[in-house]
Amino acid sequence: MEALTDQGSSENQKSGVLSKGFEGMAIEEGSRTQVQNTFLKRSRILRKMAVAHFSDASGSIASKGCGFIAEDFYGVEARGLIEIHHRKPLFLHEGSQLRTSLRDALKYVVPLCSNSHRIVHSDRSRCMPICELRRMVERMRDESQVHHGVAAIR
Repeated sequence: MEALTDQGSSENQKSGVLSKGFEGMAIEEGSRTQVQNTFLKRSRILRKMAVAHFSDASGSIASKGCGFIAEDFYGVEARGLIEIHHRKPLFLHEGSQLRTSLRDALKYVVPLCSNSHRIVHSDRSRCMPICELRRMVERMRDESQVHHGVAAIR
């Protein structure tokens, strides 16, 4: 109902939508909103080096959360497609700029597919440890094999 109000729908129009369901309802998309944000930047060099560090000789890289390899699913065009997860979010460093050796920085990052990365950050109060993510994935694989006879994910 909030969206209908935002789009200027009258009370009559809103009650009509409720009585008919959402069939035939018009929506509006593409409105512009200006937002000013401050972002903490991650090192591009660290990302590039992490991808190289975790990739195999052919450039393939697997998610350390679930084992997903993008090129196995999407083809060679997706080789190396991965996100680099930082085990400790920047905001926990209390706004101080970090300076460390590349060797040490690589100890605190891990390659994750987009879905695994989203899961580890799904609870805003904490960052899920990778070992917990792996247990979740294994539990779901086991349940999938029991229910379907085969694993849905590798």
